[in-house]
This record gives sequence, C-alpha cells and structure tokens, in this order.
Amino acid sequence: QKLGRLAKEDFPLSPAQLAVDGSDIIDYLELKPGPWVGVILEQLWLEVLEAPSRNRREYLLSRARQIRP
Repeated sequence: QKLGRLAKEDFPLSPAQLAVDGSDIIDYLELKPGPWVGVILEQLWLEVLEAPSRNRREYLLSRARQIRP
C-alpha cells in the first residue's frame, strides 16, 4: 500500500527518476565518468526519499558539488 501511495505522489522510486542523471552531474562537475557518479546519484536519491521537494535540478546539482569525490 505504501509503495502504491508513493508512486501516486510522483515519488522517485529509483535514482533514474531524479531530476538529474549521471551525464548532468559529469557535465556540471566537469569530471570524468566513473563509479563516483553512481555513488552521488544514490546519495541524492536517498535525500529525495526523505524530502521529495528536493527533486529539483538546481538543488541536486548543488548537492552533487558538495558530495563529489
């Protein structure tokens, strides 16, 4: 039931549903691709799970800069 409710609320059920993707992060941070991208996306997703209103491009890119390796 809870999963169904979250899906109806446009809740990101995976990192793929974030307002940014790996390419956005690589371009924004001007770094080479690598496993760090997945780590950042996972962290961003966890933050959005806590507060779905954070699923905004500007916020997520700002946080990616703080999380980056």
